[in-house]
Amino acid sequence: MSAAFRLRTLSGALLAARPMVSTPVLFLSLLSLAGAPIAPAEAKAARHLDVRAMLQFAEVGDPVSLGWRDYRPQIASFAPDGRNVAIVVRNGAPVDGTVNAKLLIYDVEDVMKSQKQLPPLVAAEFSSRSNQQPLASVRWLDDGLLQFAATGDGSTTQIYNLSLKSGQVRRLTDVKFDMLAFGSSASGDQIVAISRGPAAVSPENDPECISFGCRVSGRRLADALAGARSWHTFASKVTYYDLQADLRREVDAPSERAEVDRCFADTLPGGVSPDGRYALQICSVTQWPSWWTRYTVDSEFVRSLLAKNYIYLRQYYLLDLKSGTSRPLNSTPALPVMRADPIWIDGGRHLILPGAVLPLNAHTALPDRNQQLGAMIVDPATGSTKLAFALDPAIVHRIVEARWSERDQILVIDAVNREGEALDPIAWRRAGEKWERVGPSKISNPSKHYTIYLEQSINSVPVVYLQNAKGVRRALLAPNEWLEDYRLGLVQAISWTGKGSSQWKGHLYLPPDYKLGKKYPLVILTHGLREGVFSLWGYARNFAAQPLASRGIVVLQLDETGLRGVTTTREEWPRSQEGFESAIDELDKRGLIDRSRVGLVGWSRTVNHVNYMMTHSDYPIKATILADGNDFGWWTYLNRGVHQEIELNFGAEPFGSGLGNMLNLSPTFSLDRWRTPTLIWTSQNAISSWDIFAGLRRLKKPVEYWVLPDADHDIFMMTQRSRLNQQMVDWFAFWLGDEEREHLNGLPGETKGSLLEQYIRWNDLRAQQNEVLKTSRPPRLEWSSRAAK
Repeated sequence: MSAAFRLRTLSGALLAARPMVSTPVLFLSLLSLAGAPIAPAEAKAARHLDVRAMLQFAEVGDPVSLGWRDYRPQIASFAPDGRNVAIVVRNGAPVDGTVNAKLLIYDVEDVMKSQKQLPPLVAAEFSSRSNQQPLASVRWLDDGLLQFAATGDGSTTQIYNLSLKSGQVRRLTDVKFDMLAFGSSASGDQIVAISRGPAAVSPENDPECISFGCRVSGRRLADALAGARSWHTFASKVTYYDLQADLRREVDAPSERAEVDRCFADTLPGGVSPDGRYALQICSVTQWPSWWTRYTVDSEFVRSLLAKNYIYLRQYYLLDLKSGTSRPLNSTPALPVMRADPIWIDGGRHLILPGAVLPLNAHTALPDRNQQLGAMIVDPATGSTKLAFALDPAIVHRIVEARWSERDQILVIDAVNREGEALDPIAWRRAGEKWERVGPSKISNPSKHYTIYLEQSINSVPVVYLQNAKGVRRALLAPNEWLEDYRLGLVQAISWTGKGSSQWKGHLYLPPDYKLGKKYPLVILTHGLREGVFSLWGYARNFAAQPLASRGIVVLQLDETGLRGVTTTREEWPRSQEGFESAIDELDKRGLIDRSRVGLVGWSRTVNHVNYMMTHSDYPIKATILADGNDFGWWTYLNRGVHQEIELNFGAEPFGSGLGNMLNLSPTFSLDRWRTPTLIWTSQNAISSWDIFAGLRRLKKPVEYWVLPDADHDIFMMTQRSRLNQQMVDWFAFWLGDEEREHLNGLPGETKGSLLEQYIRWNDLRAQQNEVLKTSRPPRLEWSSRAAK
């Protein structure tokens, strides 16, 4: 047995429950109602946080996802008898270039009885050097047996069983490529694994294509260049294992069906049915019944349907593991309103779809069905669908999560309204064929009245607590005690109103040595907010909020509340501009920032927002970073195979009379107005931001482009993350503070020569920028169909 799997106890030092770091937390009302900041009290001398230290932060909770989509971890899982609890802790080891994970087991009764902290059992340890989670999706098969996914060799994910009694770890699968998702039956003997398949053969490596030519079949340019037919360069495979029958077989993947645009291969919604017979995938489709147009319960779905925007036109596909085939679960769409996974009940004979609709073709005499949202019960064998209970779509805007108690026959739904506010939990009990509304408290607790929870705030590090029914609690885990040696910037939740009455909010990170009255540079990070969550980096791993604050920069992590109701419309881009400009105005009014030294970071969709700001706003932006996104313009429209969502954003097809909208809104047609030094990075290939890069380079404007062929959308691989996080801090310190780092960070890949070469390049870009600033900025042209003609 590998040393990585030996059973041992963890040092008690890990368990000390001291949730507060050395931030001046007494000054949480940093920004007064009048907008004047209150100076923080003197704190003890401590180091400021750099990128290397940030990457060592330990995250508590099972990531569930095998890849980068790990934003809603499961804090802990109880054994069936409620006696033991499993907790996953992950931390970065940037010097080694790994992400490490430990599986900790606590005996909750011993913990509650003891007057001193008891160390857990470290049941297993794994490390990852890839984009894969080192340890994820832990579940108890019985009181002494666990099953999980892990990177046993540091790169390839496999499924393992772990016996607590013997300490033996048994590998169950033999997947050759990256595993994207897995699920198993109640016994754990039937397993479904979704993995990447072998890479497509590119045209230049295809002998037949070299000799005779080959027809282009890929929808996207990236797929055509790679020789792939489907949306993804790497096709996914679905493999079924039956451990009892010693059976391994490939299952027909829904992504191979003619009507499927792509399947989301990194998830198995609802997992495998308890009896091991079925599993689900969710896929975007290009064909649908005509009566789908009659659904009016979800406006986002209707808008996507009319525009044929396949990304949001989705359907559940059933994987029949016994026959090895796949087919649509039923004839209805999977609406955007439904964010909760389906739930298998009755041992796998039925399935609950929270926030679903009934098939209309079966109820043509009941026109109100097109507006009826509810929890649906589906028979997977036949696709038969019936309503369990209705939900009011005027109140329920999004279903976030759903939980089912087989013992109590109760379904609990967590939802939000149109303002994004959490609604009271909605609970219904099944009584035979009928359902009745009940309170969520009716669900019994299988863990013998013990509760595990994570206590944290935006200024206090996470601590795991165990609490009994009497309210007595014990601290189990505080893995970031080492942050006591660092002085972090204070984080403040703020909100404001934009010029057009749009509402915005964010988290404001102040420099650790903040001084009242001093105006600091500002960097705005984008794309969301994790309210109440402690984060050293901000919303995404691509960011580095606290290390930027340590360099004397105010950082705003901006939420997208102001974009509600306008996403995928022509108003999205002007509204995003309003958000950036109003944030700068608000922080300037509060006396916090030097508005002449502002940086912007776009990631994913917000790259388009930043691009628009660069060309359509008159606010000066000193530097920007575009992280793994593209421009919603002519280049992206074509290289992604005539991307229908872009037509929604511009209100027309960009041909003929519809071209004027794109000429007006797309930043790539106004790059002559771009006056900001720009750093770009993209994953997989250089296609997505090539138009911005090539255009700026042609106009002799400062731009640098990096490609990470093996990166994920929100970088996970530790070597990639250390490089890009440090690059972000260096970039903004250089442009906003005229600073050049002199000392090596001790991370892999950096040498004295590479650091020197970085600043040689950037000083060349500075000289280029000085020439740009000598010229006047051209006016923005107003295009029309006549002008285009």
